[in-house]
Amino acid sequence: MKKQGLSYYFPLIIGALDVLALGLAILLATITRFGKIQNQGSGGEYFDFLALAPIIWLLIASQNELYSLVRIDSIDKQIRKIIYTLLLYFGLMFLVIVVLDFDEISRLWVFYLSLYFLILLVTFRTVFHKTNIAYRQKGGNFRRVVVVGNDKVSATLYNFLEKNLALGYKVDGYFNPTTAYFKPGVTPNMNFLGDAETIMSYLETNKVDEVFWKVGQDEDELLKELIDYCENNLIRFKLIPYFGVPISGRQPNIDSYRGIPVVTLRKEPLQLPLNKLFKRIFDVIFSLLALIVLTPLIFPWVAMAIKLNSKGPIFFKQLRSGENNMQFWCYKFRTMAVNELSDKLQATKNDARITRVGKFLRKSNFDELPQFFNVLRGEMSVVGPRPHMLKHTEDYSKLVSKFLVRHFAKPGITGWAQVTGHRGETNEVSDMQKRVEADIWYVENWSFVLDIRIIFMTVRNMIVGDENAV
Repeated sequence: MKKQGLSYYFPLIIGALDVLALGLAILLATITRFGKIQNQGSGGEYFDFLALAPIIWLLIASQNELYSLVRIDSIDKQIRKIIYTLLLYFGLMFLVIVVLDFDEISRLWVFYLSLYFLILLVTFRTVFHKTNIAYRQKGGNFRRVVVVGNDKVSATLYNFLEKNLALGYKVDGYFNPTTAYFKPGVTPNMNFLGDAETIMSYLETNKVDEVFWKVGQDEDELLKELIDYCENNLIRFKLIPYFGVPISGRQPNIDSYRGIPVVTLRKEPLQLPLNKLFKRIFDVIFSLLALIVLTPLIFPWVAMAIKLNSKGPIFFKQLRSGENNMQFWCYKFRTMAVNELSDKLQATKNDARITRVGKFLRKSNFDELPQFFNVLRGEMSVVGPRPHMLKHTEDYSKLVSKFLVRHFAKPGITGWAQVTGHRGETNEVSDMQKRVEADIWYVENWSFVLDIRIIFMTVRNMIVGDENAV
């Protein structure tokens, strides 16, 4: 029977650190808000709130896989997951306050609590990560692995695992999967352990934790036998698929078709019906609330300013490329003088066609507000890749690799590319390439928390201004 390694207890250790961080955050928030440890009021509602706080956090953190540590995850990726989870967590906690009518609880105290909790979570997780790396580099918390395969793909993986000590892998060597003849490794530093006939005996006499098998087409019987052996002896078996072409820059996803693994080159969370439904419900609710609030407060003043500033209609509509490259009429407040080039020529910095009012609307993103009607019609989403005019789609789909991948998702009023500095004029093809890469990243990494984050970043840009807006 295998003895559990230290990593087996990592989820428990990190969960305990999270609860400790929450406790310290509560203490610091209370002192900051009230000037002393004892809170104000009767304390009954605070007691109920604090009793729910760690339970809800552990449930949400587990659901978001904060404790399912992957050796190849960077600390940056872990911190992003923490931030996403924390946003969701405090959204739910505010909902608890409203639903349970906790009037005594100070909203400012909750704000301090969220700030301190974020700082402590990131600090604890970073220290834990650095300590674990140092421990692995000294030979602790490692997994012994062997690689079956000796082509360039296998060699790349072999060298990656061997050189990155922080991942905690020790590579014993490689096996030649073909029994007919000996084939040396493609790099001289690969330790040859034997051919296919010796794999099983090696596993029986050596403590191996994981086997990496480079997929081939001539070893089906051996592959089945080896998989059965590994699963019956607590050895993790991992297949290395090879597509004949490099797939760098993508996040492959594996589905099962009646036991047959099928690799999709991209992970698309919004292809899941439940995610798509959840996003659509949020889009409708958010858009309705936005229009109810904005229509009486902002729309009349914007309409009046546009009319007084230049001749022409209040609204501007343009055919744009949507999901699956379907065309739809996109609506905006008009920001340019009426011209014949609006469907062909992109707006540029200091563009003479942009009116004085239009310049303000573009800087503040107010020109996009009518697109909430597009969202209600189902043509757009609140968050997604920005829709381009048809001419741009036609031109850039020929110039920029994978340009149309961004059309796998419904276009948005705002998007990841826009809030990360890729908005506005594209003077060079490389500018559009970066925007497309950001959009594809969004398609592959969508989550509800990410959408909320993008909305907050958009609001911030509306307040402070966006230098890339034209």
